[in-house]
Amino acid sequence: ALRVRTAAQRYADKPAIILAATGAVLTFRALQHEIDVCAAGLATEGVRPGDRVLLFVPPSVEFFALTFALFQLGAVPVLIDPGLGATQMARCLTAVHVEGFIGVPRAHVFRLLYRRAFDVLRVRVTVGRRWGWGGGTMAGVRRTGARRLAAADAPPIATTNADDPAAILFTS
Repeated sequence: ALRVRTAAQRYADKPAIILAATGAVLTFRALQHEIDVCAAGLATEGVRPGDRVLLFVPPSVEFFALTFALFQLGAVPVLIDPGLGATQMARCLTAVHVEGFIGVPRAHVFRLLYRRAFDVLRVRVTVGRRWGWGGGTMAGVRRTGARRLAAADAPPIATTNADDPAAILFTS
C-alpha cells in the first residue's frame, strides 16, 4: 500500500493500470484515490486490521483498488482460483475462516450454497447487483468512502509486522 501511495506522489499522471480487455487506463493518482475511497468505505463496513477478507472479483479496476484498500487497512485478502471447483473452494475457505466477503453476485450465490465455509463472516459486500442476501454494495462503499474522504484525510496505512500474513492464495 505504501509503494502505491509513493508512486502516486512521484508519478501522479503516469499509467498505473491498463486493462487490455476494456482499454481502461488509470493513473497512479486515480488509483490511489480509488484505494483511499475503498479503504474508507470498507472500514465503515467493518473491515478491521487482521481480518481475512475473501475477494471474489474478476480482474478489473475494482479488483486492484479493493486489493490495495485491504492492504492499506491491514486486512488479509484471500484470493481463490475458481478453477478449484466449488467443493474444493469450500474446503479451503472452511480452513481459513474469512471474516469478510467481497464478491460479484455469482460469488454470493456460492457463499449461500456453502454457508458452512463462512461460519465467522461479519462483512458482506456485493460488487454489482445485490439480490436478497443483505450486506453492503460496492456503490455504497464508494459513497461512504467518498464522504469520509471529503471530511478527512485518506485512511492511514495500517502498521503491520514482518510476520503478519499479507495475503492467502489458493490456486489450482
